[in-house]
Amino acid sequence: MKKLIVTMCMDNWEPEITSQTFALMRFHAAKIGADFKIIDQRKNKHAPMCYERFQIYDMVDDYDWIIQLDADLLMHPDMPDVTEFLSKDTILISTWDWATKRFKLDDYFRRDARHISVPGFFTVTSNWMKDFWRVPDDLTPEQAMSKCTPVVHEWNGRGLGAEHIVLDYIFSRNVARYGLKVLSLQELFQKCSSGGRMPLNGIEDYIMHNSYLPLHQKKQHIQQVLEKHWKLNPKEWEIK
Repeated sequence: MKKLIVTMCMDNWEPEITSQTFALMRFHAAKIGADFKIIDQRKNKHAPMCYERFQIYDMVDDYDWIIQLDADLLMHPDMPDVTEFLSKDTILISTWDWATKRFKLDDYFRRDARHISVPGFFTVTSNWMKDFWRVPDDLTPEQAMSKCTPVVHEWNGRGLGAEHIVLDYIFSRNVARYGLKVLSLQELFQKCSSGGRMPLNGIEDYIMHNSYLPLHQKKQHIQQVLEKHWKLNPKEWEIK
């Protein structure tokens, strides 16, 4: 099985953060035998920056599995290889949320009737799920952003606008449009723990991410997680 861990970081964004997060991502890549790639060049300067994430569409055919992570996501060294638990017809996301909280729904969402909102900071897809990475052919970036309204904690934290969550909107709409099967990380843990065969851990024991915090608070939170919760130094786990 060929696997890829991919993240995006333009213009050497916040090296104080990425020096830690990327060290843990590289460790996990080595641990599970995956390639590691950073999307760091823009190919569509007329769209929001987050649209560069759709460069993954051109990578799908080269891999059985793609683990896509935000650049500021922390991944614990004990994180299991989740691809070993998944079938290729299933997309793994971090957690569930309602699409109607953030998005104006169209008939794709209504027909699908699951009303799934996909958080874009952690996704695991197989090469069967190429449609997940497809840029909408019937919506301009401006039209897509007009469907988005950040929730209160996003407004209050960093004053985030529609450009911040349009990636989540497109992911969610693609899930609905193409009828893609989705599983949350917590559901996966519960499934693996059924019958007492494995310990049940929470998501925060394996991945940690807070996109809505102001940058200075984000840095503080990352250090708090590393020093007090996880008690580890990412540089000690870095694979050169």
